Amino acid sequence: MEANYSIVIKTNQYAGNFERELCAHLTGIVGECEVGHEYVDEEITTIFEQSIATPADDNGTRRPVGLGSRNEGATGNDVVIYFDSEPTKEQVQIIKERLLTFTTYHPVQFLEFKGIELIEYQRTFISVEL
Repeated sequence: MEANYSIVIKTNQYAGNFERELCAHLTGIVGECEVGHEYVDEEITTIFEQSIATPADDNGTRRPVGLGSRNEGATGNDVVIYFDSEPTKEQVQIIKERLLTFTTYHPVQFLEFKGIELIEYQRTFISVEL
C-alpha cells in the first residue's frame, strides 16, 4: 500500500462495476487504465491531483481507487479512494456533493450511498536479522 489515507464510500451493492467511474466523477482522477475518463471534470481534477495516490492493483496497474475488500472490515460494496495526504475539508465536501449526482451520469440501478469514512494507514517497520 502506497497511500497514507483513504476515503471509503460504503454502498448497498458490489462496487466493482462502477468504482473507477465513481472515483473519476468525484475527484477527476483516473488510473492508468483510463476507465472513467468520460466522467472527469478538469476543474475538480485540479483540486485533487496533488493529493490522490495511485497504488498498483493486483495486476500492476496504478489506480486511485479500489474495492474495500482490501481493507480490514470492509466489503466489496465499498469504494476506496487513495490519498497521499489527508483530504482537506474542501475535498471531502466536494466528494459528498458529487455523490448526489453520480447516478445522473452513470446509471446504476438501486445504488445507495450509506456513508463515508476516512482511514489513516499506519506503517510499522520491523528489522529482521538475516
